[in-house]
Amino acid sequence: MSIKKELQIKKSKSIVRENIGKEEVKKHIENSPLVDLNEVFWGVGYKFIENEPVPRYGTGLGAGHYDIATVYHEIAHGIEIVDEDPERILLQSYGLGASSKIKVYNEFYDNYTTTKASERECRVFAIQTKLLEYVFNTDKEDNSIFNEVKNNLVTSLKYMDDFFLIPLKKDKDSYTLKEKEEERTHWLQNKFQNYYESYNINDLLKKYEKVKDIRNYKDWSIDKLLDESYNYHHVFIEDLLEQCDPFGAWTELTSPITEEEVWECVKNKNEKLVETPLWYELFSKNITPEENRKKHIQKIAYFVENSPKEMITIDVGHPELN
Repeated sequence: MSIKKELQIKKSKSIVRENIGKEEVKKHIENSPLVDLNEVFWGVGYKFIENEPVPRYGTGLGAGHYDIATVYHEIAHGIEIVDEDPERILLQSYGLGASSKIKVYNEFYDNYTTTKASERECRVFAIQTKLLEYVFNTDKEDNSIFNEVKNNLVTSLKYMDDFFLIPLKKDKDSYTLKEKEEERTHWLQNKFQNYYESYNINDLLKKYEKVKDIRNYKDWSIDKLLDESYNYHHVFIEDLLEQCDPFGAWTELTSPITEEEVWECVKNKNEKLVETPLWYELFSKNITPEENRKKHIQKIAYFVENSPKEMITIDVGHPELN
């Protein structure tokens, strides 16, 4: 059965969000021009292999719910960020979350201060709609998927944490709760429609090729890995600490470099890139550990004030030898 025929048969059942079961979703993916079975797993979020997250597209919303929309929604998230934040393609949940936190009883929670999360979801739903229409090869006059997403999935964004931050046209005290919800829902639907109209499926498919390339990073050649390392360079201190102590590299120093020393150097405008010989080179170059300490402080202060123009290489030594 063709995918288009499948859509026509199940249109009354709301193809974009109905729980049609694992086997039906599997049949769909087997015929999909955009995703393969080996790219998905039957759960929510990332698949874990030996406790490591592996990039896969989830197919379920939990509690045995399997629908077609979920797969394309996750693909759409990748397309939405691939140009601006390509390093997030491999992060669990794409690294989504609020940048600001609020502390309640010694626990930190996301603290939303803008409507960026809801706007992002409007973009993702718009991309998802374009992908679904492409997959099902719908006619130009067929608005069934667009209307379904606009009237149901976009409306569900009223449960987003930043929904109450969506601006109202009048003073909020002049609204009933229902009127506030209706106006904010219309705001979301209009955002979705504007994004939908601005997207071109061919541009989206080109971006999807970039997403797939990044997700297949294990197949990259060494040369490509080295070239791309300039773009995907975010390394968390916690990850480094699993291999070595990046703060304990100066074995010639009798005490750690302090934050106060660095800020004093910045304050006095003494920051600069200088040569800092390794500990075993100090004697041959007639440099004392304290002189080298000052150079390290100058270099650290320089990077406080200036972003690096080239990749910083970190030698972690031989972790297995501690």
